[in-house]
Amino acid sequence: MTEDLADGLVERQPAGDTMDTLDYHQSMILDRNRVSAFREAIDRHVAPGDVVLDLGCGIGLLACLAARAGASRVYAIEEGPIAEVAQQFIFENGCGDHVVMTRGLSTAIVLPERVDLVVSETIGNMGFDEGIIEWINDAHDRFVKPGGRVVPRRVDTLVAAVEIPADYDFVDGWSGDHHGFDFSAIRRAARRSLFWTDLSPDRLVTDAARCFTSDLTSPVLTPLSGRVELTARRSASIHGIGAWFRADMGTGAILTNEPPSSVPSWSQVVLPIGEPLRVDAGTHLTVELEGIASGYATDWSIEVS
Repeated sequence: MTEDLADGLVERQPAGDTMDTLDYHQSMILDRNRVSAFREAIDRHVAPGDVVLDLGCGIGLLACLAARAGASRVYAIEEGPIAEVAQQFIFENGCGDHVVMTRGLSTAIVLPERVDLVVSETIGNMGFDEGIIEWINDAHDRFVKPGGRVVPRRVDTLVAAVEIPADYDFVDGWSGDHHGFDFSAIRRAARRSLFWTDLSPDRLVTDAARCFTSDLTSPVLTPLSGRVELTARRSASIHGIGAWFRADMGTGAILTNEPPSSVPSWSQVVLPIGEPLRVDAGTHLTVELEGIASGYATDWSIEVS
C-alpha cells in the first residue's frame, strides 16, 4: 500500500482535535504493564500469515505489534481524531504494507475478509464501560472466522463496598442552597452517576467479589446483571460500590486495575449511593448491578441483608 493511498483512508481533522487526546493515549503507551500484557498475548496468539483486527486501535501500537508478530494483514479501526496520527505512526515504523488503517466505528465498517484474531484494548475502568461487549459481539457476527480468537479472552467485573468521604463530595457537594437556588435535582442525578477515582486498599470495607464475567471468545448475552453477597470487615460508613476489572489475556497472565493498581492508565469506578450507610464489622451486604450493556450501568444498589 502506498502512503498516498493510505492518506485517503482517514478523514482529516483540525490539529487541535488530535492534540486534545494525545495525553490520554500517552498515558496508555507509558503504562508498561498494560503494553506488556497485550504484547505477550499478541506474540502468543498471532501465527504467521494470520489476519488480525485491532478494534479501537488508538495510535496503532497493537496493530504494529501484530504485524511484527507475523500477521499478513492487520485491520486497524479507530473512530477518534487520533486516527490521523496513527496512520503516520504505522508508516514511519515500517508497518504500512501490512496494516490497513480505517477511520470510523467498527459497527459501521465492512471488511473484505474474515479475521483469525481480534485484539481490543477497549477495556473500561470497570471492564465494560467502554463498550467492549458491543464491539466484540459485532466482530463475532461479521468479522471473526469460525474458531477465531479474541484478546482479551475474558473480562470480569469485581465489586466491593467502599468508604470514600472525600470523594463523596461528588454527590454531597450539591446539597444545600447555592446562589439562591435549590440543587436537589442535581444531587439526585449525581448519586446515580458513576465516577472515576483511585481507590487505595484501606478504602475497601469488604473483600472484593466477582459480580459478573463474560467469555469474549463467543457472543456475550446482554444486558449484564449481577448480585453478590459481601461482609463488612470493619465498622465504616459506606459511600458506594467500588468496581474494577480483571482481564484474562489467554496467556496465563491477568491484567487488572484492582487496588492498589499496577496499571496507572486505568482508575477504578465508584457507584455512589444516595446516603452513607453505617455498618459494623460482620454486617452482611447485598450488592446488585443491573442493565449493564454497551458500556453503561443503569442501576445499582447496596443493602444490609
